[in-house]
Amino acid sequence: MVPRLLFWSLGVGLLTFRAVAARRTASTIAAKGGALFLTLFALPFWVAELFVLGLLIGATSFTLGLIVIAVPGCAVLFYQLLKAPALAGRRLLGRIEGFRLYLSVAEGDELAARGGGW
Repeated sequence: MVPRLLFWSLGVGLLTFRAVAARRTASTIAAKGGALFLTLFALPFWVAELFVLGLLIGATSFTLGLIVIAVPGCAVLFYQLLKAPALAGRRLLGRIEGFRLYLSVAEGDELAARGGGW
């Protein structure tokens, strides 16, 4: 039951991420309608997800249900945390941005004259 629930959860999560992305990028009425449809389409899958998770907890233990929820939750959390650059990388990005600003201010006219403007 656990492997099936994990694959089902992966599909529901992917569907949910697509619905959230559609809602974020919707600018026209038609796109907003499509995002609403995708969100409403995902709701029955979430209900089934929670129902089967309840069955799993009833058949085994609360601890296993918590583990089934916590493992993907930790994966999503650390995926978000790994997007941030390390301290040394952040310093380097800051230096690059400072150099870009210097070039645009101090050497902007010369770069534009040479055709290499930003």
